[in-house]
Amino acid sequence: MRLALALVVLVAALVIAGCGGSPAVSSGENLAAGKELFIVGNPERPLPTCGACHVLDTANTVGVIGPNLDSAFGHTKAQGFKLSTIEQVVREQMEIPGVPTYVALNNVDGSSRIAMPSRDEYGFTDTQANDIAFFIATCSGLTFLDQNAPETQAAIGLCSGLPDVPPSSKD
Repeated sequence: MRLALALVVLVAALVIAGCGGSPAVSSGENLAAGKELFIVGNPERPLPTCGACHVLDTANTVGVIGPNLDSAFGHTKAQGFKLSTIEQVVREQMEIPGVPTYVALNNVDGSSRIAMPSRDEYGFTDTQANDIAFFIATCSGLTFLDQNAPETQAAIGLCSGLPDVPPSSKD
């Protein structure tokens, strides 16, 4: 009886999770594309870029509104979290719209707050969002890690070898 109840609860949890609008497991593959999208955004959308709001050393961005991604994920990496976990956290954040951007940016409801635009507001495809998440997971917080560790050396090599991207004129 307990096994049947546990199975019912597990199936219900999976169904509920599947209906929440969350993306599938993020599977970014293109660091260079992720970096470019992070810095330039979608040229067809008049929204601030990711880098306009977030600090990320490997993208040379110094945003002051959103969380510092180096600090946020550097500590997480130093604690041993896997890159796939960080990538999925970033990807999930792109799906959570929070306060509608127009309301937040234009202070429509009288509150002083800002919200990160969702992936839909930016007009990013799932592949583009996955590449951004992959770039952030791979290239954030490297200064928080043991600089002599082979994994850190490999990540530094990958991230520093990416092409430079000029900042967007939208920032």
